Amino acid sequence: MRFPFFSFRRGPVSLAAILLSILPVLAAAEPVPVPFTLSPRGHIMVPVELADGQTRTFLLDTAAGSFLIAPQVARELGLEPLDETMSVVGKTGQRDLDLVVLDGVSLGGQSRDGLRAAVEEVGSIPGEGVTCDGILGAAFLRQFDVRIDFAANTVTLFDPATDDHCPVCPAEATPVPIEIHEQGHILLPAGIGDLDLTGLLDTGSGHSGVNTRVTDALGVDLPDPPPGGHGLGIETGPIRIGEQVIVDRGPLMVMDRADIFAAFDLVDKPRMLVGTDLLAGRVLSISYATRHLYVE
Repeated sequence: MRFPFFSFRRGPVSLAAILLSILPVLAAAEPVPVPFTLSPRGHIMVPVELADGQTRTFLLDTAAGSFLIAPQVARELGLEPLDETMSVVGKTGQRDLDLVVLDGVSLGGQSRDGLRAAVEEVGSIPGEGVTCDGILGAAFLRQFDVRIDFAANTVTLFDPATDDHCPVCPAEATPVPIEIHEQGHILLPAGIGDLDLTGLLDTGSGHSGVNTRVTDALGVDLPDPPPGGHGLGIETGPIRIGEQVIVDRGPLMVMDRADIFAAFDLVDKPRMLVGTDLLAGRVLSISYATRHLYVE
């Protein structure tokens, strides 16, 4: 390969000079904010480019440990299922899903190869008519640091932070320590007033909620039997992430669905599901590398 920047016939050129000339060309591109669409119920829909060069719509979900793609997408990419399957638990019980390997998954110029993806019909989001081609979960997201700007409706992926350099960490915000579960789920300290809770960050949910252990502690009267899903809402506050009040008073659904929290030993403990409605108008920065979260 010829480099048009140099002429080796005009005398010796030092190796350092050559490297200094090449480095600007090889420098990594700046992180690119990617516009997202917030569905009517608060789901983050992002454009994801796959190996065939086509851009498809995915739900960005920090509470999904896996990467999911629709069967139609798997067929279009010519992906063959692996010999193993993935067992998942949801509202309909446990089921086994085929696994494939994806290359060239890209969001905002940040790409990864060799991603294992479960094949499942994602279809439309109930009650919205919004269709998506898959779920962009922690299997992809945790390889970066992530900033979600709910004011500008953009998401930006950064290379993982180091001890000396954290471009995703805002200087003015207070870091909140987080626990990264084995599959990539994010547990964080949360609270309502003086009541401390364990929260699960779920950008795949437009609604935030608590279980009946929290309503008992708050002295909220519930119908008998209490709701098992999204059957009842309460309004309360102030709602905290860490020690920072993010909503003075806001709505929370009451949910005792065990499948959401069974993997975290939180079924019978006071807990909160932190969805996108609590983050409206704010900037959420997640450093998977340093295990801290920031809310501006």
